[in-house]
Amino acid sequence: MTSAQRIYPSLFGSLPYLPKEQNAWDFLISNLPEGSLSSSEAFGVDVLTGVTRTLSETVERVECLAKALVRHVNKSGSMKSVGILSPNHLDYPVIIYACLASGIPVAPISATASALETRHLSKLGQCEIIFVHPKCLANIKEAGYPFEKIVLIEPSIGWNGPTLEDFVKMGETMTSIKSGGIHPTPLHEVAVILFSSGSTGNPKAVMLTHRNICSALQATMIMTKAGLEAMAKINPNMAPQLPARPVVLVFLPMNHAFGLMTGVLRAIISNAVVCIMPKWDFLQAMQAIPKYKVTTLAMVPAIATQILAHPQVLQTIDLSSLTAVYVGASAISVPQKQALLKLLASRGARGGDSDESTMPNGYGMSEYYYMAPARPGTIGVLLPGLEARIISDESDSASGIDAPLNTAGELWLRGPMIMKGYLNNEIETKNALTEDGWFKTGDKIRMESDGQMFYVDRIKDTFKNRGLQVAPSEISSLILNRFSDLIADIAVIGIPSSESKRDIGEEAWVFIVLTPKGRENHLKKQIGKEIQELVKRTLSKHKWVAQVRVMDEFPKGHTHKVLVREIRDQALRSINENKLKSKL
Repeated sequence: MTSAQRIYPSLFGSLPYLPKEQNAWDFLISNLPEGSLSSSEAFGVDVLTGVTRTLSETVERVECLAKALVRHVNKSGSMKSVGILSPNHLDYPVIIYACLASGIPVAPISATASALETRHLSKLGQCEIIFVHPKCLANIKEAGYPFEKIVLIEPSIGWNGPTLEDFVKMGETMTSIKSGGIHPTPLHEVAVILFSSGSTGNPKAVMLTHRNICSALQATMIMTKAGLEAMAKINPNMAPQLPARPVVLVFLPMNHAFGLMTGVLRAIISNAVVCIMPKWDFLQAMQAIPKYKVTTLAMVPAIATQILAHPQVLQTIDLSSLTAVYVGASAISVPQKQALLKLLASRGARGGDSDESTMPNGYGMSEYYYMAPARPGTIGVLLPGLEARIISDESDSASGIDAPLNTAGELWLRGPMIMKGYLNNEIETKNALTEDGWFKTGDKIRMESDGQMFYVDRIKDTFKNRGLQVAPSEISSLILNRFSDLIADIAVIGIPSSESKRDIGEEAWVFIVLTPKGRENHLKKQIGKEIQELVKRTLSKHKWVAQVRVMDEFPKGHTHKVLVREIRDQALRSINENKLKSKL
């Protein structure tokens, strides 16, 4: 560490050595729990149909598909990938595992993407072939993707082209692609291409290497096996309950980093039963929990909000099997966490008490994966193998100027799980990665002396009023603390002040979606005024709320993440339209 840099190492040290020739699939296979391959119990379950598949059946299917992929995808010349355009499916993990085994990058595309988006992403990800679900077939055809490069995931009436089953059967007749018991693929080669959500701009193709995948898995394994005791010392109230065999309900899209890690990659090495839903459906999910004795849920805050808004649905649901709930993709407030835990506990969820430490935040993005047990209100500590810097708001140096301890700044991370870069986007790659390997997360974080990190806000979401910085999360947390029973969703956004107050900069506008209780007429009419008065009483003048707008629903991406940019654009259009009307 140089004198100019304050580098925070992980409390858990570095990661074990990885053989250079071992790819991510070999890593997964070598870390399977003992006896799991010989088990006759289900590994994958289709929640809608009840169809199951054992781990040995899954692995056999993977190896056959991998051999067929090697024959069909020409790896010479520029990088080519295998695309997936499908909702979650029993064969979704199979395709991903087969791509890892074959050394061909996999590029999952959101099943909710429009034809225009599908055309753009398939080109951006350089998809040589795409596995398509029948429900997405019209989309891919409208996108103009070559018909002969489409492989249907399951048979469909009128389809005469190849199917995934054809590829598997072809692989059954081919010789193994293994050499010396492994699938030779250098760790530095690209394994997965994830498309960033684009909530604040155009999507980018994030390149994750086999080393990135293996390192992220190594880190989570260390935290699970060895880190829990250390984390319990940091948080004495944490008493994790680890079932002998976790049962994970997967409804988050597997094309997203959170769904990919929890429902595909971690699941296979944690001896889990993976219960797969095509997408989030509130009633189906709640009914599946007692039916399959689900122990683990991974969700985004918008789903937590929906559950809280309809507590009556849970009145007849037995949640006693549930022992762990993970929330990620965007920030969830402490009041929301406490309310959700209380609701789940009322239906028998174990560990679902008022201590929100039983619901750890999942922090990360497509460019890296991060999740660690955390003290309440924090996002946890650095995973093994990671190191961090906190860069001052005043920094204008390319190498960054470090903020003092306990002072918030931009989180920079470095380690083997950080992405390789953005595919065919050198400018954005250079903007995100420094020459010495630091990834600029764009998140404002405060590092405590014990290594715990507090999330403040996205730097792009912060704004200035009267020359002073405003963090939207501070305002939204205050409002939710007071009105959690009335507000289902909230976004605080900086909007340029009117021309008569041009010197002020941006003002805080609050956008809310109301709960059924909040939609009662007398409450709806007065809540805006009450929010403004609350903020005025509690916070400094530059954080006061200029406008409160009630919306029926927020625009959201395929992972239910709120699209802040779209809300802001709608507000600006409304302002401009009102200006135009006033001139007429």
